[in-house]
Amino acid sequence: MIGGLGRTIFVADVKVMPDSKAGARTDRAVRFHTDHHRADLIAWHCIEQTDEGGETVLLDGDELLRRLRPSVLERLRGLRIFGPKVFEGEPERFPFLSQRHGREKIYYPFWMTKEIEARQRVALLAFKRLTEEEQCMRCLLQPGDLLVIDNGRMLHGRAAVNGMRRRFVRRYWIEERNGIGGDA
Repeated sequence: MIGGLGRTIFVADVKVMPDSKAGARTDRAVRFHTDHHRADLIAWHCIEQTDEGGETVLLDGDELLRRLRPSVLERLRGLRIFGPKVFEGEPERFPFLSQRHGREKIYYPFWMTKEIEARQRVALLAFKRLTEEEQCMRCLLQPGDLLVIDNGRMLHGRAAVNGMRRRFVRRYWIEERNGIGGDA
């Protein structure tokens, strides 16, 4: 199904669990973010969808970066954010902005943005404000649907899951082959 996109490095079954504190499993809305730094692409295969809510929401990170002042962008380029240790031997922090395929790659796990110096915190807050102001795309996956995004460009989140709360998607983190999904 997704083998032609690259090498799958992680698969998770994401099932909504009412009152869960875990971000992906919560029935509450999930704010805009990117997933793990190594995941070039994210694919969601919808197994089951709730009868109310649960839409995937997407923002074009390139558009957000274009709206920032150059001084704010410079501070963001120097920002390194803690990352969850999923794979053996990973560093403790990853750059918020790095280069991939001739453009900026965004790494924004909003829940890992503690311990940042004041000037960089101001820049990060400017970016966060844009995520709250920008018009997003909404997509309600149906069983059998597959949605693939560029994890370094598109920020994603999810609307609150209401109704029967049966939402279940299988999430794939994919490392690209030969620049698929980039400017190549």
